[in-house]
This record gives sequence, structure tokens and C-alpha cells, in this order.
Amino acid sequence: MRAAALVLLALSSCSQITGAFDKRQFNLVCDGSKNYQYGFYPAKSEKLHEVYRIDLANMRYCKGPCDQTEKLTSVSPSEIEQHIKGSFDSDDQLTFQRETGDWNYKSTWNGGYVFIGGSCKKTAFSGFPSAKF
Repeated sequence: MRAAALVLLALSSCSQITGAFDKRQFNLVCDGSKNYQYGFYPAKSEKLHEVYRIDLANMRYCKGPCDQTEKLTSVSPSEIEQHIKGSFDSDDQLTFQRETGDWNYKSTWNGGYVFIGGSCKKTAFSGFPSAKF
């Protein structure tokens, strides 16, 4: 009887531990290239490495040092997207293709553009910054 109770306790502990992992939270480690032009300066290209922290349950994400989170616009089985129509006629769109791993960012405005393309790999979620209040 005591052994059965210990087994049940061990199994419930394992299920609590595995239940703490949420498949809707993950990091994306992305490598690609950035092509950009500002004003009258010549267009440039450079290699780029970014880490995004994604929380699909709360529709939030951040990148790099993750000082603050941003809202995701839409999530589907095939795509994760953030789209912002900003000031100065800017239009920003960040897209992750869930089936292929492709990563694209496009920002255009009067006088310039930034295009980023590459691929991402899913890794363990490293968390968001703590709320101050």
C-alpha cells in the first residue's frame, strides 16, 4: 500500500513538471541577411543573427535583450505575424513561416527600406522581463 502511494506521488510530480512546459512558448534563433537603404546613401547588406522570444498563448514577443514585449498581430498554423502601420508612412511587417522556418521582416517608408530574410530554429523559451507594476 505504501509503495503504491509513493508511485502515485512520483507520477503526479512528473506530470506537474512536464505540465509546466508550454509548447506555445519558445525562442526562435534566426540567421539571415539584412538589406537596407536610408535616404540617398547607397544600399547595404549584412549578415544578421537575432533571437526572438515568442509566447503564442498571450500573443507577445520580444527580440534581442528583450527589454519589453510587443503584441503579435496574428497566429495561424502556418504563420506568426506582427504588422504595424506607423508614422511617417512607415509600414513594418515581421513574419515567421511555421512550416518552413523562414523569417522575413520588411520595413518601408519615404526615403528608405529594410528587408530581412533568413531561417529560424526553435529552442527552449528563455522568458520575458518581469513586469515592474
